[in-house]
Amino acid sequence: MEQNPWTVILNGPQMDWKDDGNLSERFKKWRQEAETKMRLFKVMKCDKEVYTEAIFQWSGAHGQAILNREVPSIISKEANATEAMHKTEREKYENHLAILEKYAQPRGDHIVAFG
Repeated sequence: MEQNPWTVILNGPQMDWKDDGNLSERFKKWRQEAETKMRLFKVMKCDKEVYTEAIFQWSGAHGQAILNREVPSIISKEANATEAMHKTEREKYENHLAILEKYAQPRGDHIVAFG
């Protein structure tokens, strides 16, 4: 059975950025679920661009705002940040995961989910 990558993306795990003291643990679980889903992309022989688009979509509006702010090549005058991404940056899905992970880590007495 052949599956469309967009079906996988639309049915992927959604990150919950609620700052309740468990953000770091939720991020780890989300990342594990995301990486498991992305194994399907390898089987489907998808370009790395699909991997990065999945991370962008699965990170939700909050994660997308973080990526739009932190990844210089995503910041654009265009309204749609997904279309504005440069291909070379799209292929760096591991960097996107690292940026999101940084925001899910505890900082002192509280967790900084978005500043």
